[in-house]
Amino acid sequence: MAYETLSSELLDISDPTDPRTLGRFTPHGLVQAIALTPEYAVLGYREASDWWSPASGGGIEIVNVSDPSDPQTVTLLSLGQAVTDIALFHNRIIAAHPGGTLSILDISEPAKPVILSKLSDSSGLEVSSTGRTTSIALSDEGDFAYVVSRDIMNMEDTSNPYYGKCTFKVIDLRKAKTLRVMSQLDFDRHNIWDLSIVAHDNCVVIYTGDILILNVSDPTQPAVITQERFPPALYWVGFKVGLAADNQNIYLGAAEDGLFVYSLPTADLQK
Repeated sequence: MAYETLSSELLDISDPTDPRTLGRFTPHGLVQAIALTPEYAVLGYREASDWWSPASGGGIEIVNVSDPSDPQTVTLLSLGQAVTDIALFHNRIIAAHPGGTLSILDISEPAKPVILSKLSDSSGLEVSSTGRTTSIALSDEGDFAYVVSRDIMNMEDTSNPYYGKCTFKVIDLRKAKTLRVMSQLDFDRHNIWDLSIVAHDNCVVIYTGDILILNVSDPTQPAVITQERFPPALYWVGFKVGLAADNQNIYLGAAEDGLFVYSLPTADLQK
């Protein structure tokens, strides 16, 4: 569990009614994403000194947590941009940056991570200085990345052609050194600080102020199955939004507005 630049904690939740702190450590920067292996925690960070800068630096910090009482940083790797989300598949890390850029890394040797490739964004979305501007999820087989990016943070700049927009892309990861955009959808978003995305089977769920459910069984033609419109009062739900999905339901933690549960439209996903 990370609190941006504050001391991060490792918790024992074997008894969910009585979580216990096992260890603490202080991360390098503002932690924005975490991915876990059995022995390591991979933290995506933004440089604390550049918090309000759209050009903020950042990267990944790999921490050995095999001894939860004494977590130790193994390596710190700057990627030149803030990391707003992380996805992990086997020994590969896919790091998302503001505006939609991706970095693919091999962490087979955690002390010596290797950058395999980068994919620059070409959607035209301007980089925002705060909130999760890009979020990422992977297909079950790890062949595709589902990436959602939002536009500028300045909600008043209605003259910008990307005002109020989000971009969803499917990225082919099968050749890590030659990433390819397979498809793209653009849709509206509301006045939110954060984006969230999860993938389950042929379903992608995106939170943009509304809940959108996409069928991605054909990665070249993702299709919106349904859109659940939130009351306007719930569009501003704070910096972080929790989103999860299982075989039947979608779970949205909307800050002080509580937990929302939706049923997945399984019949539509099987078409």
